[in-house]
This record gives sequence, structure tokens and C-alpha cells, in this order.
Amino acid sequence: LRESSEVAMGVRVLIDGAWGFAGTTNISEAGIKNIIRQARANAQAQDILKQFGVELVRESAHKAKWQTPINRDPWEVSESEKRDFVEEVDLKLRAGFRGPETLSTQSQMEFFCKDQIFASTQGSWIEQKFFRSSASSELKLFHKGRKRGALRMSLGGTMTNRIAAVAAGLLLAAMAVVALLTGLSPAPP
Repeated sequence: LRESSEVAMGVRVLIDGAWGFAGTTNISEAGIKNIIRQARANAQAQDILKQFGVELVRESAHKAKWQTPINRDPWEVSESEKRDFVEEVDLKLRAGFRGPETLSTQSQMEFFCKDQIFASTQGSWIEQKFFRSSASSELKLFHKGRKRGALRMSLGGTMTNRIAAVAAGLLLAAMAVVALLTGLSPAPP
């Protein structure tokens, strides 16, 4: 199991009708001042775009908070439960075939969370929290030392137990398809 996190900041400015953008992972005071300077310099360097000009629509400030709808926060699921789930899918993949063939399987789950805040000089403050998760499994069949077939299935989106159960069923069905294509016999489900 691996976990990583990153904090970043982006700035956009509008100067004399031209946009300037800059971003950084250095969110210290010095880092923030630096990307503001970079965004200003980028806007000022857009001379050709200034002839078209940008005029913002007058809009009142907005306050909002939004989150991807989820049934269960993946970060509240224990590592052992995640590992058990992946091992169960992997075992189902392996149990789907019998005979002299060699089987290679790999299953994994990935989770992503992004907290994003939009703040404007007009007073808008919008908080967003995005969740994304995916599960994938790969099965390779070898018969007499030769690769006879491979199958990789992935499901993305917001994983729920129901989707996970469907994924396991799809993998078993897909194994039967691989068996038909390779001439190897799947074990009864």
C-alpha cells in the first residue's frame, strides 16, 4: 500500500485584457509572491491577445461547498479491508481455471482525493472535494510456456460495494471469454 499527498496553488490574473497563469507547490509566502509575479509577467507578455480584450461579467460573490457523492470515504476503510478485497478478487481470478495452464494475476485498487478552493477578488469562495477510485485486475494465461491470452479489466469512478461485486462477476465472465478464445477450460463458477 502506498500513500502520497501534494499541495499546490494556482493563480490567474487579468491585466489590460490578457490572462496570466502560474502555479506552484511552494505555498510559502515567498512561493506565493513568486507565482503572483509570474502570473502578472505572463499576462503582460500576451500583447497579441490584448487586442481582443477580456471583459468580465459583473457577478455577485458566491459561497459554496461541494463534494463528489460517495457512499463511503475510502480513507476511512482500513488497509486490511482493502487488502482482503484485492486478495479475494485475485483468488476468484485464479479459481476460474483448471488444467495444465499457468496463471498470472494482479489486482489493485487506487483512490484519489482532491481538495480545491476557488477564491476571487470579488469575494467568491468555493470549496470542492473530488473523490475518484478505481479497481483493476489483470489475468495472463500461459500454456506450455507460451502466453495464450491476457485480460485486463478496470473500473473507475466512485466505487461502492455493489460496483465491486459487479466487477468480480464481470471478471469471472471475462475469464470464460478468454477461455473460449484460447481453448483452455474455465472451472465452473
